[in-house]
Amino acid sequence: MGTVGRGIPFWAGAAAFLFVYILLFELAERRGKRAHARAALLAAAVGIGASAVITFVFQEFFLVRLP
Repeated sequence: MGTVGRGIPFWAGAAAFLFVYILLFELAERRGKRAHARAALLAAAVGIGASAVITFVFQEFFLVRLP
């Protein structure tokens, strides 16, 4: 239903997974509204960037077709 391969594409699933886990670990260390907003922006940037790099490497170097 909402899993990778049957619903959402790999890059979106990877980005969401990374975003959530980075955000969970960062929010525990930060205090205040500005710090929380900055942590969310950082988590989104890292999640999207890492997802793009991971997708590119798997498809172009390892020649793996991703869902």
